[in-house]
Amino acid sequence: MRYQSKPAIRWGVWRRIKAYALTGSVLLSGILFFAFLAYFPLFKIRSVTVVGESSTSQAYVISSIASQLMAYSSFNRVLSLSNILVWGGSPRITDSALKGLPTIGSLGIKRDFFNGHVTIDASDRKKEALWCVTSSGLCYFTDASGVVFLRAGDISLSVPSSTVPVVLDSYDNKLTMLTSVLNRESYSDLLKVISLIENLGFKNPTLYFKNMDYEEVVFKTPDNKEMYFSLLFDPSDDLAAVKNIISSAGWRDVQYVDLRVQGRVYYK
Repeated sequence: MRYQSKPAIRWGVWRRIKAYALTGSVLLSGILFFAFLAYFPLFKIRSVTVVGESSTSQAYVISSIASQLMAYSSFNRVLSLSNILVWGGSPRITDSALKGLPTIGSLGIKRDFFNGHVTIDASDRKKEALWCVTSSGLCYFTDASGVVFLRAGDISLSVPSSTVPVVLDSYDNKLTMLTSVLNRESYSDLLKVISLIENLGFKNPTLYFKNMDYEEVVFKTPDNKEMYFSLLFDPSDDLAAVKNIISSAGWRDVQYVDLRVQGRVYYK
């Protein structure tokens, strides 16, 4: 049996007391710090407002962000939405909230600690094109990146009244919200094709896919002449050549203009 002297025993007891005291001090400090964060008037929210150009209701925007904030961490749930510290605008929060707000393209959160005010800056996506799937007869608006963000309605009603360019997709694509209709490069070239056509004087043109595999689209002029384009390159440099063809005396006899080869314009 090992023998411990009284000084050693006292030293052991003293060490345990110090350990308990230190642990208690840390816990008490944590509780006091949390109480400070939770109840200090500086962190109390007085108002939350939504600014920016958005058609989504303010209440729905606030509700969508609030649900993401509460799901973000248990710390947020304990402090509650009345605490301005919870309303941090991290990319993880805003990106998650945007999934439930498809018409909104940008979202930011600013906090004014002195006045207890939270400002949410929400701006809608811009309608760049009306994408219609001919097999289903459904149309959707796409933004500058080719992302589907808003249902437009039936093709028979949407196309005639469209105030943006129209793309008719006959390849039975299954479109869902916040998915891309094409890869980024091809969609960018599609917008440049549309820009070229509009620079020729044909506003809000309607295009349709000639060959989805080769990424080729067709535009038909009001006098039934076809223009063929590839989405594999930017056709902007061919604008002057096409203008010359259209303004020539022989334009009325032209059947089509072909711009599917980069740097070349063919017509018949």
